[in-house]
Amino acid sequence: MQNGNILFLKASVLLVGLAVFCLSFFWLPGLAELSAEQFPEFAYLKGIVLAGIYLTVIPFAIALQQAVHLLRLIEKRKAFSEAALTGLRRIKGCAWMIASIYAAGILLFIIIGILHPSLALVGGTIVLASLSIGFFADVLHAQLVHALECKYENEMTV
Repeated sequence: MQNGNILFLKASVLLVGLAVFCLSFFWLPGLAELSAEQFPEFAYLKGIVLAGIYLTVIPFAIALQQAVHLLRLIEKRKAFSEAALTGLRRIKGCAWMIASIYAAGILLFIIIGILHPSLALVGGTIVLASLSIGFFADVLHAQLVHALECKYENEMTV
């Protein structure tokens, strides 16, 4: 039963990653070009926006890779290990990085004076989701540290 759940989670992570990469590299450039044609006064932002999105794809890919790595550790019954701690730490760092990039983009658009409410909503949602993932990874990391300390303590007493 657990292997089926892990397989489902792995497939979900891979499908989410595939969807994000396809949208980022195939759909978004065309959308940016279309937006630049429809709104020439904002055409200069096309490169900045695409660069920001592509910049966030890197930590997103790292976080997905770490999620699959954690699932493999769970599969091998090594969830309580230093490797799992490292994976959670990396996921937390990637989440903070994504939140920071989007927050900086929102701030830039506010300073320039072109932040549309719909963009603020989408960007704010991404920042909030990334921060939530970062905080959750931090809580899991702290609990795993505590569990590993208890595990080592028990190994020393036996």
